[in-house]
Amino acid sequence: MWATNASWVWLLFYSVFGISLAASAFSLIIRKRIGISVLHIVILVTGFMVFFLNAMGRSEGMTELHYFWKSLREGALWAIYVLISGLFSIYWWYGFVISYRDKG
Repeated sequence: MWATNASWVWLLFYSVFGISLAASAFSLIIRKRIGISVLHIVILVTGFMVFFLNAMGRSEGMTELHYFWKSLREGALWAIYVLISGLFSIYWWYGFVISYRDKG
């Protein structure tokens, strides 16, 4: 049987993904930070897909996150892309929060 992450990990993962996607769409709707929001959506969705498509290639008994960290240590390009997409998402959230904080 394949190992998988705990339910709370998946809840957190999908919540962050969904909220990030919704926040980017919100930025597009109100026409604020359009270019970087489109880029964020593209990177978010492709990073998500790359993570799951490559996680299918893990060996039995290894969780998705364990496989990701192992691949990152080995220098796998897909793992580096997923890491960069996560870091870009943090950068986008920083800009999103700052743009509203400066307003008030």
